[in-house]
Amino acid sequence: MAALCDDCTRLTYAEILKDKKASTLTYFMARSLSWFKQIYHFEFDAVMSDNGSEFKGTLEREHPFETMCIELGIRHLCTRPYRPQTNGKIEAFWKIIKKEFFTPNSFDSHDDMVLNLGNFLFEYNHLRKHGGLNYETFFDKLQKVTELLR
Repeated sequence: MAALCDDCTRLTYAEILKDKKASTLTYFMARSLSWFKQIYHFEFDAVMSDNGSEFKGTLEREHPFETMCIELGIRHLCTRPYRPQTNGKIEAFWKIIKKEFFTPNSFDSHDDMVLNLGNFLFEYNHLRKHGGLNYETFFDKLQKVTELLR
């Protein structure tokens, strides 16, 4: 599974992936960026990942994930090793999805899990009130930020 979380609003996109190879995660990132642009009408100027080999190689131009970032004009930042706090918002998402989606549910099939993941993400982004945002939804936060930018 992989996820992309917007640092400002905390809106999150996630998918269940077949593996964590560099090419798989590069295509996931392309779908994620497209989703944020189509649904919420904004683009990223930077992304942060851990230091895994699926995200970076020895030479930037030889790695598919880094190449995609360069070609899209997106800065690729990496977390400090052994410092999960640097990526705290996505780490919080992983705890929440485990506690509220995977642990209490069982799924009849992979397709059933994917369908329910979509429902969970809608509720997570649009309906679930979050303590870190004064009990507002992430979508509420997006609307406030958007109003400030007008």
